[in-house]
Amino acid sequence: MEPEKVTNTAEISNEEVHDYIVKEQEKKPLRKRLLWYVWDSFGKDPETRAFVNRLDAFLLLYSMYAYFVKYLDQSNVSNAYVSGMQEDLHMVGQDRNYMNLMFNMGYMTGSTIAVLTMTRVRPSIYLAACESIWTICTFGLAGAKNVETIYGLRFVAGLAEASAFPGLAWVIGSWYSPDELCKRMTIFEMSACIGTMCSGYLQGAVYNNLNGHAGLKGWQWLFIVDGIMSVPMCFLCYYCVPDAPSNTRARWLKPKHREFALKRSKAFGRAEPRRFTPKRLLGVILSWQFWCYGLNYMMFSFGFNAVSYMNLWLKSLGRFSVAQINDIPTAGSAWLLVSAYIYAVISDATGKRAPLLILAAVVGLVGMILLSIWDLPFGVLVFAFLLPFGADGGTSLSSTWVHECCQQDHEQRGMMIGLWNTICYGFTAWMPLYLFPTPDAPHYKFGYQVQAGFYGFSILITLTWVYMYRRDERLGKYTTNALGLPVAPEEMDGLTPRTPSSQASKEYSSGKMGEAEEVREVREL
Repeated sequence: MEPEKVTNTAEISNEEVHDYIVKEQEKKPLRKRLLWYVWDSFGKDPETRAFVNRLDAFLLLYSMYAYFVKYLDQSNVSNAYVSGMQEDLHMVGQDRNYMNLMFNMGYMTGSTIAVLTMTRVRPSIYLAACESIWTICTFGLAGAKNVETIYGLRFVAGLAEASAFPGLAWVIGSWYSPDELCKRMTIFEMSACIGTMCSGYLQGAVYNNLNGHAGLKGWQWLFIVDGIMSVPMCFLCYYCVPDAPSNTRARWLKPKHREFALKRSKAFGRAEPRRFTPKRLLGVILSWQFWCYGLNYMMFSFGFNAVSYMNLWLKSLGRFSVAQINDIPTAGSAWLLVSAYIYAVISDATGKRAPLLILAAVVGLVGMILLSIWDLPFGVLVFAFLLPFGADGGTSLSSTWVHECCQQDHEQRGMMIGLWNTICYGFTAWMPLYLFPTPDAPHYKFGYQVQAGFYGFSILITLTWVYMYRRDERLGKYTTNALGLPVAPEEMDGLTPRTPSSQASKEYSSGKMGEAEEVREVREL
């Protein structure tokens, strides 16, 4: 049976929104506040907790699985190359680099196409189609007979996989509240790290157990196993991805859940989807939010490149086995996961993104300064290589902040993430060739110094972001609502401004809301 038609936010009364805001601002018992730090839904009221748990069970778990599989599929070619594909397909010279180049070209093309298409087509439909395409390409790699086939399949796979990050991040940012979002964005992005870590282990298990089975080589079985893992993703996408609260058709959301989602969206001040035009695209590109978010995201992405060369340094020492060379850097991945989640919890708890972004940048900056010095004891260099892993949480913080700063324009959020995802891939495709040339390994002339500059520049961008945000508020381009989020002044009519809950309730009932002389507590960034 077709799900009941969803109402829009205009049909949600201000009284309902006010009741939700007051409930959100109520002081929670100590036990609930402590449980919140473990997982925020534990500290919510029963209605909100049930709704958020439902989102987590379908949207978040699916997004994690899809992004995990994406990075498995993205990494499998490198593992297959060293596991017999090079010899079987007679690959020589730059063939391995060309494989990666074709994927990157497809990815850079597909990311922009994806966000433009998803302004007209439901993400649940477009993402499901793209996931089906890259699953077919993964199976096709197992049957490739020459390197030219690999090139073509890698390009198409990159074209399809490019939709995953901007599309899923866009949808996640449309459903969660300010004190829920950063943790979900972090967990979503960190599933890519887990996928990359697991790819090597998966290849080893497949090669040892399936090599030669049914007349297929171990590297062919790797693509087949990856493809099998990708098949459920194609069907689950259409079911699990709920699009936007105002137009969702998700069958796992009952009418009461949809109405509650709309109530939350109106309380947050989030805009509903509307037609995206070339004029609006130009406005997005010319906005300060576009450049502050994009440059910040790029600096963290570029800065993180340096840590991938730790294994070359360990190999150059001649003291470690192959297994140790591969295993020691995984301590950095563990630190990445822990630190990113700590940033997210603190950021969601305080409602502040900028201080945590600066902290993450400082962590990366210290590591790069130590690596730039280089002539340091072994233990200090190990620390210097591992420390910048703790800066990668900055990308999740940036993505969360842009969802909040641009919540008045549904399409702007998705477009910014998609366009900068394309630009980042374009730069990271060639930049390591100049900053970290292979003949110079493991000590590079200026690679670590430039990476330190990236982290330093990100601090300046974050401060600029704060200044521009506050400037727009002073100019009256937006006002801060009761949950600390920016909304257009006309959207505040009849709604609660940012005040303590008890005061808000009293003022609302006495009809004083929205008066010019009211004093608001402005959210500190």
